[in-house]
Amino acid sequence: MRDFSDIVGANQQSKSEEWAQGFILKAQSGYTPGLVGFGVDAIAMLGIKLDSGGGRINTGLLPAGASGNAPDNFSRAGAAVKVRIANTELKVGELTPNLPVLTFSDIRLLPPTYQGASIVSQEFKNLTLQAGQFRSGSLLNRSGHSKMSAKLGHLPQLSAATDRFNYAGADYRFNQDKTTAGVWYAQLENIYNQRFYSLKHSEPVGNWVLGANLGIYDSKEDGSKHLGKIDNTAYFSLLSAKYQGNTFYVGYQAMHGDDAFPRVFNNVTPLGNEVPTYEFAGREERSWQLRHDYDFAFLGVPGLVSTVRYIRGNNVQTGLGYEGREWERDLDLAYTFQSGLLKDLSVKLRNVMARSNYRTDIDENVISTEASFSYTMPANDVVLVANFGVVTFLNKSENEKLLVWPNPFDKEINIIGEDKNKRISIVAQKGDLVFETTQPVSQIQTSNFNSGVYFLMLEDEKGQITSYKLIKN
Repeated sequence: MRDFSDIVGANQQSKSEEWAQGFILKAQSGYTPGLVGFGVDAIAMLGIKLDSGGGRINTGLLPAGASGNAPDNFSRAGAAVKVRIANTELKVGELTPNLPVLTFSDIRLLPPTYQGASIVSQEFKNLTLQAGQFRSGSLLNRSGHSKMSAKLGHLPQLSAATDRFNYAGADYRFNQDKTTAGVWYAQLENIYNQRFYSLKHSEPVGNWVLGANLGIYDSKEDGSKHLGKIDNTAYFSLLSAKYQGNTFYVGYQAMHGDDAFPRVFNNVTPLGNEVPTYEFAGREERSWQLRHDYDFAFLGVPGLVSTVRYIRGNNVQTGLGYEGREWERDLDLAYTFQSGLLKDLSVKLRNVMARSNYRTDIDENVISTEASFSYTMPANDVVLVANFGVVTFLNKSENEKLLVWPNPFDKEINIIGEDKNKRISIVAQKGDLVFETTQPVSQIQTSNFNSGVYFLMLEDEKGQITSYKLIKN
């Protein structure tokens, strides 16, 4: 169950709730003998609608059909050819990367996949080198594949897309494998480029194990600047202390620069304070986290684990004349059956409360179940892995739909939707007010605007302000 209130943004849908089941089948072959080994990895995914309906779509579980209803099912499949020489492996085809600059997003029914090539080399002791290029991507709730877009903070930037995501990185383990340092580079061509530096350490101290996860992302606009100038540097630290079944965390995260944190839409990132509901990655945002995990195996209940987490953020530069603030509290409880007919079946319950003064408030309850099994065919060294999952996800919101287009714009900006705005204003990136009216309008003439970045702000009759970042060609 997901309840929305104080809706902020273009999607003002009054209610969304869906229930779906997903199936994932993976087949992974071994390698042919010889100096150069060849193999194939295949993946097939199917999402089935169990419950949805008109006016209740857009949970992220199922596609949103043109008719306003979710289809009964959606699917996609692909394969990757792989080549291995010594300790270097090349894959070309359908891939599910899990990288610091493109993190695996298993947060809805089916994960995204990407089409391209990757290479992983471990020829040198303790050093892992990786590089690759993706030409297209498949979203969490889509059947086909398309060009890739970006997301800044919590706002999708779907007006620009590209068919090139390039990356390269190195991770080095040392200090008896207790410390890992990483350096990465990524480029979403003509949109942004990004550098990532990381340091992870784990240190046993008596009966405790202390850990640290530190990282820096430095992001800039790239090439033709399809989203205009992008300027963001993100710092995060997540410190941990583990004792028997308890793991305690404290984290701090800071955004610097003129923009929110960029990433490929619609993926998560390894930012220390990012969770599936809020990212805490707004422009100039500062956030801290307290978290406690517990493994009930130490109380004689193996398979049962819990998480309690609280994150608070502030100092968000909203461009609306006030400081953005937000907080989130998460409660997770998961159990994996250890034996019997239901062995390896996992059930997870999640309760989330998230509040903000500049974006939508969310109350969320999710129930998910997942079962998996694997089978190795001895004759040809093929491993079959199947996952079956059921997710219940409900959304609710209060206000009407609203659409602002085009973006980038040239001669005009159109505003379509129920008219409850009592003030409409446009502010240039440097803070200059270039347009303001208290009269209802559906189109704003912008021929005399200079090229650059602007913020359209819509204030409704309740004083709630919605902001849109727009670009003038």
